[in-house]
Amino acid sequence: MAHPLDPRQHVRHVVASRSITIWEMDVTNPVGIDNPCPPSLAWLMLRRNGRVQSLRVVFPAALR
Repeated sequence: MAHPLDPRQHVRHVVASRSITIWEMDVTNPVGIDNPCPPSLAWLMLRRNGRVQSLRVVFPAALR
């Protein structure tokens, strides 16, 4: 069960192949939290022989 102060993720786009899946997500932060998440992120899932080998979260680079 999600805590009321947890950020929420919403699927924006999905790309998948036999060995790689990428989920692009928009993030909604609750009002008033001290350390909000970036407004978007991506999950990268790598599979081998149909089994997940790695799951990583990737945040966008900060604008300079």
